[in-house]
Amino acid sequence: MPEESLRESPAIQSSCHSEPLGEELLKESLVAYRDSSVVSQTQTDKKPFYSLFKKLTHKHNSTNKENAQDSKIYQHISMLAIINICFMICVFTPFAVYSSDVSQFDATQTLHTLCALFGIFLLSSSLLIYLSSFLYKAFIFKFSMLKLMSYGLSVILCIGVVYTFVLVGDYRFKSYGVLENFVFQGGAPIYGRFNKYFDLIYGLCTLGLCFVLYHFPHILRNIFAIISLWLLSLSGIYGFHIFHSSETSHLSSTELPSYNDKLLAFSKDKNILVLILDAFSGSHFEIMLEDNPTLQEHFKGFTYYHNTLATSNNTQFNTPAILGGHSYTTLSLLKQGIKRPYDSYLQAFSKIPKTLQENGYEIALYGLDPLRKEDLAKVLGDEATLAENKGEYMGAYIQQYHLQSYITQSLADYKKSHNALGTLISIGLFRAAPYTIRARIYKDERWLFASVNALDDFHTQIKYFSDIAMFPLTSNTNAQKPTFKYIKSLSSHYPWYLDHDCKPNISAQSQLPQAYKNIIVKEYQNAYNHNHYNNELCSIQAITQWLTYLKNEHIYDNSAIIIASDHGHYDSFKQILNNHGEQLGKQSDALLLVKGFFENAPLKRDGMLMSNADIASMICYFANITCAHSYPKGESRILYHSNSPFEEILSIEKAFSVKENIYEAKNWQDITSSISTP
Repeated sequence: MPEESLRESPAIQSSCHSEPLGEELLKESLVAYRDSSVVSQTQTDKKPFYSLFKKLTHKHNSTNKENAQDSKIYQHISMLAIINICFMICVFTPFAVYSSDVSQFDATQTLHTLCALFGIFLLSSSLLIYLSSFLYKAFIFKFSMLKLMSYGLSVILCIGVVYTFVLVGDYRFKSYGVLENFVFQGGAPIYGRFNKYFDLIYGLCTLGLCFVLYHFPHILRNIFAIISLWLLSLSGIYGFHIFHSSETSHLSSTELPSYNDKLLAFSKDKNILVLILDAFSGSHFEIMLEDNPTLQEHFKGFTYYHNTLATSNNTQFNTPAILGGHSYTTLSLLKQGIKRPYDSYLQAFSKIPKTLQENGYEIALYGLDPLRKEDLAKVLGDEATLAENKGEYMGAYIQQYHLQSYITQSLADYKKSHNALGTLISIGLFRAAPYTIRARIYKDERWLFASVNALDDFHTQIKYFSDIAMFPLTSNTNAQKPTFKYIKSLSSHYPWYLDHDCKPNISAQSQLPQAYKNIIVKEYQNAYNHNHYNNELCSIQAITQWLTYLKNEHIYDNSAIIIASDHGHYDSFKQILNNHGEQLGKQSDALLLVKGFFENAPLKRDGMLMSNADIASMICYFANITCAHSYPKGESRILYHSNSPFEEILSIEKAFSVKENIYEAKNWQDITSSISTP
C-alpha cells in the first residue's frame, strides 16, 4: 500500500494520535465527575434528613481520621449528657433543697449527707458511662448505636433541664407550694388531667430541637459543657450557703386567728353546734366508756347512737350529706344525672346556713372540705364567718401548752437517727421528670424512695390537734344573736402521734385496751396502727373541756350539740369480730352523739339504725325550720363509696342495703349490680 494511503487511513491516524487523545478524554471525564459531584452535593444539602440518616448509618472506620473524630464527638456528647443528668438529680437539686432550709436536717450529718449525694452521683454516672461504652461500635440494622444513644441522651437532658429550671410548678406555671418537711403545702395539685398532653407536646418539640442541633455536634457538645459548668457553679454556691447558714426555728404565729372571736362566739340565747371529727370510728366511743367510766358524766343530756352508718368512705362524699341531708349523697346525685358534684356540694353547704341566717342566726363554718372558701362566701355573704383549718392555731397551742422545747428536742432526736438521702434523691428525680412521671414519684405526700416521713407526720399531728385543743380556751359568749356553728376537726385523722398525755410524740404507744389490740386488723398490716385510738380519746377529752366551759358559762342548757364523724376507719372491732376479721363496707362505722336544748339526763344509748346524713334534719328540728326529714325508724340505709378521694366525677364502687345492726354481716346486702345510674 502506498505511503500516502497509509497516512490517510483513520485507523492509522487514530493509532498515531492515541496519546494526546487519551489525555483529552481524561480531562473531560474529570470535569464531568466534578459537575456531578457539585449537583449531588447541592441535592444532599437540600435534604437535611437524608444527611442525618447518613450520619447515623455511616459505619465507623478507624483508618478514616474524620470519622474517628466524629465518633469522639458523639462519645463526648453521650458522656456529658450522662454526667449532667446524674449531677442534676443527685447533686444540684438536693443541694438546692438542703440550702433552702437547713433546719429540716440534722446539722451533725450535713457533711456526710452531702458527700453521700456526691458519691451517688459519681457511682451512677460512672456506671452508666461504662455500660454505654459497649454500644460505641454497635449497630442495629444500619444505625450506629453510639449516635442513636447520644441523640436519645441529648433529648433526656434537654427535657430534664427545662423541667428543673422552668417548669417547676404545673403546666399553668402555678407553684406546688412551699416544700415544708418534704411535703408541698397548699399549692397546685400534682395530678392533672392535661399533664400527659403537655408532656407529649413538649417531648415532640424537644425531639425536633435536638434533631436540629444534631447537625452541629460541636455546638451541642459545647452547650452540654456549659451546662456542666453552670450546674457545678450553682451547686458550689448552694454548698457554701449550707455550711454558712445558721439553723432557724420555724415558729407559727402565737397570735390567734383573726376569725377566732367570731368563730367561737356563743350566745346567751340559743346555740346549735355541729362538731365533726374526721375518721372517728363510732364504736370506739363505747370502748372509751368501758375503759373510763367517769367519762359519761361529761356527756349529760347526750344520746349515743351506737348503730350509725356513714354514707361514704371518703370525706368529700360524706360532708355534703351531713349538712345537706340524704339528697346530697353520691347515689342521690347520680340519680339526678349529676356527675360533677361541686355545685351541688356548694348548695348542700349553704342551704341550711342561709335559711338560718334569714331566721336571725349568726353563722360560722370551720373546715369547708370539699369546697373553696371564696365560693361559699359568695353565697353566704360577709356576715358569715368562714374559715379553713390550715393550722392557724398551732403557734398559740404550742405556747399555751409549753411545747416548744419539747418539740425541738423530739425533732432533733429523730433527725439524728434518720438520714434524708432517699427523700433528696426522690426530689431530684421529681424536679427533672415530666408531669406524668412526677405523679408517680410524689404520691399521697410520700416520696418514691422515702415512703415514711415522720417529720411531716409529726408537724401535721400538731397542726391537726391544735385547733380542738384551743377551742375550750378561746371561746367567748359575746354573740348577740342565736348562733349556728359547723366545725370540722382533723384531730382524729391520720397521722396518729399523740401519747397518753395528748402530747405529740413520734414514739407514742397506743392506749387501746389490750383485748382490742389482740384483734388483728387486716389494713394495719400495711401502714396503720392502734394509735388511732389515742387521737380519738384525746379528741373526746378536749371536747369534755369544751363542754365544761359551756357549763361554766351557763350556756350548756341552751345549746343543742351534735358530735359526729364523717366516716370511721378500718378498725371497727365490732364489725371485724362478727365478720371473720373483715370490715363491712369501707370505714362505715360513724360516730353520732346528740344533745337537745335543756337536756341534762345521764348519757343514753340508742341502737336505732341511724345515718350521719340524718344530722341535717336534726339541725332543722333544733332551729325549728322546715327541711327534708330523715328516714323512718327501722328503714334500711344504703352505704355508698367511691374508688378514690381524688375523684372529680362521681362513681360508685360498691353499694349496700343495710338493715338493723350494722355490725352483723347478715344485715349487709350488696346491691351494686341493681343500681343503675345515668
